[in-house]
Amino acid sequence: MNRKIISKTLNQVYVLLPGGNITTLVEDKISRPLQPALAKKIMKLKPEVEQVGFIEKPKNGKAAARLQMMGGEFCGNSTRCLGWLLLEGKPGKVKLEVSGAEKLLEVEINKKGNVKTEMPIKSTLSSVQKIKDKYWIVFLKGITQVIIEECLIPKRVNRRKLASKILDILDLKQLEAAGVLFIKNQNPKIFMDPFIWVRDVKTFFNETACASGAAAVGLWQAKKRKSSVNNLEVIQPSKNSIFVTVKKNKSKFLNAWIKGPVKLLYKGSLSLA
Repeated sequence: MNRKIISKTLNQVYVLLPGGNITTLVEDKISRPLQPALAKKIMKLKPEVEQVGFIEKPKNGKAAARLQMMGGEFCGNSTRCLGWLLLEGKPGKVKLEVSGAEKLLEVEINKKGNVKTEMPIKSTLSSVQKIKDKYWIVFLKGITQVIIEECLIPKRVNRRKLASKILDILDLKQLEAAGVLFIKNQNPKIFMDPFIWVRDVKTFFNETACASGAAAVGLWQAKKRKSSVNNLEVIQPSKNSIFVTVKKNKSKFLNAWIKGPVKLLYKGSLSLA
């Protein structure tokens, strides 16, 4: 990484809380090759930050902005954060380009302040599969998630080591992003404990919230129930909730949406010295 980048001060930095999963968004113009190293620098300076995204000009004229994540992955919570910033936390809708997503994604804030976004999913029902007898794997666009029910693992197991081992066994660390979700189903609520790997920055976080994980849980439930899922409450490690809606028919998934609160924690400059 260029020494000038390390020593400079970033002038336009936002730190947000999308129900956990503290996210930093950088509006300063940073070239793509430098973004992963800069993201790691920010997370080293601010250990509470779990992910970093960069706000760029979109190529599509219908998009208000582009969100480029630190490893080129997709991140639903960061998408909600950028939507919240562009709408200034007020009710409305905005369309975004997002890394890891092929189409524009709409972010909406409702009158209650919940921030909702569509998730980039694969429409085929085979994108959710049962493997290894007790694991489920969910192939999203931009990230792949493995789901394991807590009742099927030893109570005192080191979850971080187990999650890393599972990603190795399934050869998922070669992907841009992949995760393991430990799930406790307490109908009608589902509790989730996510461990997320991002290849290009080599981070492996036990995240306090995970939007793509919540979406994966919604798709998993829709596949198991053989029906659509509406406002499924997925409790994050932060104790906050992300609500998931998945629409499907007999032959495919139609769409998936997540919603939940977003708060601005900081806006200003950040010294990297």
